[in-house]
Amino acid sequence: MNIWPIAQSSFKESMRQKILYVIVIFSFITILSALLYKTLAINQEVKLMKDVGLAAMVVLGVLVAIFTGTNSISREIDSKTIHTLLAKPVKRSEFVLGKFLGAGLTTLFNLAIMTIGFLIIVAIVEKGAPFYLLKAIVLTAVELLILVSASIFFSTIFPQAISTIFALLLFLVGHVTNLLPYLISKAETIGTKIIASIFYYLLPNLQYFNLRAEVVNNLSIPVSLILLTIIYGILYAAIGVVLSIFVIRGKDFA
Repeated sequence: MNIWPIAQSSFKESMRQKILYVIVIFSFITILSALLYKTLAINQEVKLMKDVGLAAMVVLGVLVAIFTGTNSISREIDSKTIHTLLAKPVKRSEFVLGKFLGAGLTTLFNLAIMTIGFLIIVAIVEKGAPFYLLKAIVLTAVELLILVSASIFFSTIFPQAISTIFALLLFLVGHVTNLLPYLISKAETIGTKIIASIFYYLLPNLQYFNLRAEVVNNLSIPVSLILLTIIYGILYAAIGVVLSIFVIRGKDFA
């Protein structure tokens, strides 16, 4: 099996792209924000800090996921190294799976570093271990894996710049798909209804992964809901990988 060596190589290559600077910037933003909220939001500074901190982790995580996902295969195609890789006894499915695993590990590693720094800051402010925030962070991790998978899929078809745009659009549209039933009911033409329905049933509803408000307010979240959301996300990530394998198998890199 060549999946793990490809994943390791992809991970190391991605970590050389100065992605760690993102983590440093995030840490400074979080610390400065914590100090600012203490003066601007009396009695609500901790909630505001946690909400903004979690949101920042999502935004930075999305940027890392899309960059590493679109770059992992585009880099090989642009540098022509994909010819050498596929000339070896490497199956195309192993190539895609290895790239997904490498990009996924890079994304999760960055998220883990941000999580550790953020939890330390919150723990200092709250004077206690804020492990309840992990509920939101775990779902963010799954959402990011969906975006990694989608980014890789787009990069098997389009150049990196276009793939990045499509991945960003997927993230934005994915957070408003829950509004599509209302738009469908209000649509005046059948064509609009059909298009909206296609988007609603095919695209992942990324809003399922947004439980930040509930977590920040320390509301009860059923474990079953979290598990079902994780399964939902894994299925969509798997679909993206399968589609990527299908596209790569149909390409001629000779």
